[in-house]
Amino acid sequence: MMETKTGTIKSVSVKEGNTNNKVWKSYTFEMEDGKKYSTFDEKLGTTFKAGDSVSMEGEANGKYWNMNSMVKENSSEVSSNKPEQDDTPCYIIELWKLK
Repeated sequence: MMETKTGTIKSVSVKEGNTNNKVWKSYTFEMEDGKKYSTFDEKLGTTFKAGDSVSMEGEANGKYWNMNSMVKENSSEVSSNKPEQDDTPCYIIELWKLK
């Protein structure tokens, strides 16, 4: 079932790594409510920044939340997780704050 999540981005962090000789980069958006959403999609990771009010559309898939699109509130700028040149999937992981 498609869901919409909205909020203001508090911070964006980038993590890089190498798994089985494949280089990857993960972008994590921490929202003002403390929830974190991560993606491997470079377009999404570099389009949005701290302070942006955004609306994300996606759906739950087990412990992951798969983002279909993200848009700045009061803007027509939309980014999609659909790759332009490859078929690498984009997974958004909702990370809960540990207490």
